[in-house]
Amino acid sequence: MFEGHSLHVGFGRGRFRVDLGAFAMRVPHALDGNEGFTRSFNGFGAKLQYFLFDEARGGFVGLDAGVASSLIERDGTEMASNTTQFTAGANVGWRWRITNQLYASTWISVDRNVNARDVVLDSSTYKASRWTVFPAIHLGYRFQ
Repeated sequence: MFEGHSLHVGFGRGRFRVDLGAFAMRVPHALDGNEGFTRSFNGFGAKLQYFLFDEARGGFVGLDAGVASSLIERDGTEMASNTTQFTAGANVGWRWRITNQLYASTWISVDRNVNARDVVLDSSTYKASRWTVFPAIHLGYRFQ
């Protein structure tokens, strides 16, 4: 979805889970709020999650951090700028077991863009957001 992808590997022990992932996405204009620009990014991140009610199922809360390379392009021109962004935040979600090993997780994170900065291309300014709200749905397989 959104011309993107992600791949995650998680390691769990008891109610704790560490997730390492790589991701990429082209941000739709409707979600970006910067008319005349196109933004895409790719990067990697880590999450530490705690399951509230049971091991590897039900509600969870967590902390996350990531680094991403963002490409900001001025629509209709050859102008572009690459920036590196660092994020830190929190997430909350729910995991449903579909079978003993197959599951679906829905979550939302709120992240602070630590080094967000505006980008000027062709005398127009791309306003960098200091915060990101990111909802997701992941399908996964649990090895036992």
